[in-house]
Amino acid sequence: MIPDSVDAFRTEVHHVALRTFPGAQWDLQEQNQFRLKARILLSPGLFIDVFYAARTRRIDFALIQGADRVFGIDNLNGWHRHPFGEAEQHMAIETPTVEDIFSEIRAVTVEQGLVDAPPG
Repeated sequence: MIPDSVDAFRTEVHHVALRTFPGAQWDLQEQNQFRLKARILLSPGLFIDVFYAARTRRIDFALIQGADRVFGIDNLNGWHRHPFGEAEQHMAIETPTVEDIFSEIRAVTVEQGLVDAPPG
């Protein structure tokens, strides 16, 4: 379930992001009662852009490498994923939780060798 307020969304995303990517840095770019823009810095040149609009409940998670979106999940015209390497494509998905989204981003970044696999 996606939180209704910007504050609740920020809190959940922040906690899940730092739990999923412990070394990441959180960069809050904009927050007010209507929307949130944040960037989760994974490594130089690799980050996750997060956008949330409370009024429309528009949500966007984009994995950016260099200047290009290489993977994403958003709900513009229904929930869908933009697969790695084919980010212009749209693959319909069931409504994810924030945990689901970060789990998928983690899996993609490890699979593609963009971040180290967790020990164990």
